Amino acid sequence: MFEQTFKNLDDLEFEEAQKVELLGTMHAPILDPAHRWLTWAAPKKPDGAPDHDAALTGDDLVEFVNGDLFPYLKAFKARAASPDTIEYKIGEIFGEVRNKFASGYSLRSDFHKRRSRLKRHPDHKCRSTPSGILTS
Repeated sequence: MFEQTFKNLDDLEFEEAQKVELLGTMHAPILDPAHRWLTWAAPKKPDGAPDHDAALTGDDLVEFVNGDLFPYLKAFKARAASPDTIEYKIGEIFGEVRNKFASGYSLRSDFHKRRSRLKRHPDHKCRSTPSGILTS
């Protein structure tokens, strides 16, 4: 769920940015740059290659997810204009989700396992269990 959710938000942001560019209108991104998947989980070097040194891992990853990312996303619900907005839905979801990984290395490893599983089975949907354990 984790990786696919953030990749989907990145894709949504990209599509919206393209749409408003074509229409000549303004677009306010949902996520600030520090909380985008490509910033903290899958950063790239200027040549487009993955920047493994800049990607969060270990204790830094767990601290970011638990202490910054999830609280940031949970707060969307309170800031949303109405329950019909994507911001409200993001806040509602992340108000219930808990990261069960104590190790950032295990969390990073799980990202890689899910990525390879999604490449082999692109129609596979990731989900969260009622207990909040991230599963696929």
